[in-house]
Amino acid sequence: MTPGLGDINAIRSGLGTGLTSLGSRDSGLPLAVAPVQLSISSMGFPFAAFAQQFFIDFNTGTNVDNIYRCSKVSHTISPGEFKTDMSFFQINAYGQYTNMASQISTALKEIKSKE
Repeated sequence: MTPGLGDINAIRSGLGTGLTSLGSRDSGLPLAVAPVQLSISSMGFPFAAFAQQFFIDFNTGTNVDNIYRCSKVSHTISPGEFKTDMSFFQINAYGQYTNMASQISTALKEIKSKE
């Protein structure tokens, strides 16, 4: 993933809507939030590893629902307790998202191919 892709898609999100080529370049995300970091505390997770990637869906429909890479793992072990703390940063996997214009275009092509 190109590091500047998040910036490019943030700029494109304000280009407009409609059937013009300019409108179809809209990133399809209603809101772009940056920067995004995530910390998770959980019951002991011995398989947690640095640089591990997870898709985290907060059901926001924005770029916050994204792929996150682990940047820090720490375990706390005491009598009767095992706890894992993980810190993540977003890797801006915008390539996973599709906008409404491309979904409609794909659907129309599929319908025409069945005729």
